[in-house]
Amino acid sequence: MLKSLLQRVYEPYLKRATAGAEIDHILLVLTANDIKDQEGILKLKQFIEWSFNLSIHSVAIYISMNNDNSVGVRASEIGEKIFEELGSIDGGLSIYSHGSYRVNDSKGNKPYNVEISIGLGGRDELVYATRKIMEEVKAGHITPEEIDEKLIESKLIFNFTPDLIIRSGTTKLTDFLIWQAVYSELYFTDVSWVNFRKIDFLRAVRDFKKRERRFGR
Repeated sequence: MLKSLLQRVYEPYLKRATAGAEIDHILLVLTANDIKDQEGILKLKQFIEWSFNLSIHSVAIYISMNNDNSVGVRASEIGEKIFEELGSIDGGLSIYSHGSYRVNDSKGNKPYNVEISIGLGGRDELVYATRKIMEEVKAGHITPEEIDEKLIESKLIFNFTPDLIIRSGTTKLTDFLIWQAVYSELYFTDVSWVNFRKIDFLRAVRDFKKRERRFGR
């Protein structure tokens, strides 16, 4: 009872402490094991709602697949479950995996957007971008001399740069958004995803607010 009371007091305090945090894009990094049951997927929905409530307009979620031999099957199954559960969120929803793309844009021009990648990492994304560019070179649409950062970025699947990356349960990162996230702020917590609470989310945002971003300088 005391723990519950303290949490009810602490959460509003944390929310006040996050006021003014300038986060447009946030990224959450998980593994397939984190969402192997319905509880983990419901937590995803909560995370998205917490972000929207802080006026974070773009939420990205990367779910790494541990067993490369089953990426195709497992990613498809996970994608279906997530799409069913998150289809009611107040914003656009896109889910990517290897060779698969699902989108729910029935919400119209909502200011909020969620992009989920299941096993489709940054190295894969760069390979796809390189192939597209080489096809255009081969077709004579561009020359090798015209290839620059701006062109590469235009061919990437995910065209945003996360301000804050949250990794739950470990201090290890994956290769997701290796191009886009070069200047992102990283936040690691030893709290496992199943135990991740709103106050853990607010702590991450509060920590971000306190930092002085240098963008590589």
